[in-house]
Amino acid sequence: MENRVYIQQNQLVVEPVGLNKLTTLKTHLIFPITHVAGASLDSGILADPKGLRAGGTHTANYWGGSFHQNNETTFYNVKANEIPVVIQLQNEKYDRLVLGVKNPEQLVQSINNQL
Repeated sequence: MENRVYIQQNQLVVEPVGLNKLTTLKTHLIFPITHVAGASLDSGILADPKGLRAGGTHTANYWGGSFHQNNETTFYNVKANEIPVVIQLQNEKYDRLVLGVKNPEQLVQSINNQL
């Protein structure tokens, strides 16, 4: 589990856990739930090109931080052995979040039920 993700007071809150706060250069991210377009599971996204890293870390089995490609910015905090949760955003600095979490199916359902 790389992140703690929850909805509080109509906001989506993402908190990188442990050392991931250092590798992603973020202690937390907060987005109005109205800026969340949806959430899904996408194991294939980890095989896609990430683009240019702009702050953060990339190793063989871990991606953390901001990556830019095709005029889009994606925040990653996920290990290769996790099922990534992809959260689409609108009107935000990030176009999407790609996150590793403890219960990915439950998180996707919880987010989509709030929309």
